[in-house]
Amino acid sequence: MSLNHWNYFLSIEQDAIGLSRYIEFCKQNYKTYSIEIARILMASTQEIDVLMKQLCQQTGLSASNEGDYRRHIATQFPKLPNIEINLPRYELSFTPFEEWANNKTPVWWTANNKVKHQRHTHYEYASLENLLNSLCGLMVSNLYFYRDDLENEGIYPGAKLLVPKDLISGVSPTIFGLEPNYRLPK
Repeated sequence: MSLNHWNYFLSIEQDAIGLSRYIEFCKQNYKTYSIEIARILMASTQEIDVLMKQLCQQTGLSASNEGDYRRHIATQFPKLPNIEINLPRYELSFTPFEEWANNKTPVWWTANNKVKHQRHTHYEYASLENLLNSLCGLMVSNLYFYRDDLENEGIYPGAKLLVPKDLISGVSPTIFGLEPNYRLPK
């Protein structure tokens, strides 16, 4: 099994952990923006784009943008918009695709596009809140992309910062230590 996307997620998560040494992850800092936040936000959201396109292809659908993903994924995986990801260390939680339940684009997705295409006028959209939502969205995207592997072998090593709410079905001993077993809702 190739874990290219999971390993990339772990790399981006590690970048966010490094950022937490300089910006406290708390609601009071949600509007904080910076070059580093912009870089991690764009890397995370662009990887979600790659994963969503492949997830649509896995289910036999063709998609090329967020609107297509929203329509197709919601049909195939109706519980995805309800997946909540926690950051227990900071007592924060995010439901990154909750807007999909109302057929709307996530705020962080739009923010990424503004930062990517109009940074000179929308730099403030590279905010901590948008980054954390995007990072949580990347975890959700990976969990769905690797859903068959989750059911069979698991994915190791596990995330260090993010914990999906109500999706851990147990732990397994691995070469990395005890690692969570994830189970997606049917």
